[in-house]
Amino acid sequence: MKLMNLIVSPLRHGESGWFHEKTKYGDFVAFFGTKNFKNIIEKILNNPNAYHLFDSHKMVSIDFDNKNGEEFEYLALRESFRKARNGVQYKWYIKYNWFKDYKSALRFNQWMFSTASLIEHLIIEKIIKIDSIIENIPILKKKYHFVEELDQIRIESKEDQSNSNDAVVEIIKEAKDAFGKILEREIHNVNKDDEKTELIQAIEALKSENSELRIHADNLTNRFKEQISILEQVKNESVEFQKENSTLRKELEMNQSSQEEYFRAVFS
Repeated sequence: MKLMNLIVSPLRHGESGWFHEKTKYGDFVAFFGTKNFKNIIEKILNNPNAYHLFDSHKMVSIDFDNKNGEEFEYLALRESFRKARNGVQYKWYIKYNWFKDYKSALRFNQWMFSTASLIEHLIIEKIIKIDSIIENIPILKKKYHFVEELDQIRIESKEDQSNSNDAVVEIIKEAKDAFGKILEREIHNVNKDDEKTELIQAIEALKSENSELRIHADNLTNRFKEQISILEQVKNESVEFQKENSTLRKELEMNQSSQEEYFRAVFS
């Protein structure tokens, strides 16, 4: 089955998606999802560096503040039977070693849940099977672009882009062939040598002008590509800024929540 260009909504941090809290026993992340989704999460946790699908993602650094110095370790992935600190009863929870800070916890877990949401969608669409995810990742990355932008994942077919480019090239080729046949027919219909000479000179002038226009068009194209590159850079910086702003806002909310709990504990 061919995967058409579409948009997938990933599981996001919050009451309807997943929630992180730090305790004296470790970092806990509670989340909603089907049993299949939980199984995908477990596969990613067991080998996170094998699941990089997104074009825009660098390798996600995993930094735990634990005394033993493990590169990566999660301690449990189980069904949840208590409410999280935000008062929501989630379906599953993950227990980690302590993340270095709140921002590191958000960064890794959002990458993991976005990746799992994308993989679950690919399984539902029967593009891959749950028991052969890693084997299919190189094939998927050859066929599709997976781009995460704020609260959505965009899937683009590389084949469609290639076909579109080929179609444009074919149209240009057909136009050139048609123009060449018209010129040949007109030359053939001219009987007098002086008229032939004038027509040939006019054709050469048109070729020269066409060459100059082509050079000008190439220059404009290059300038356009440079502008596009600058716009993409600005767009990426804007996205990173919004993510950073969202992370800081959530961290502030967590700090305020911790202060409220502290005062309740002291004065109650």
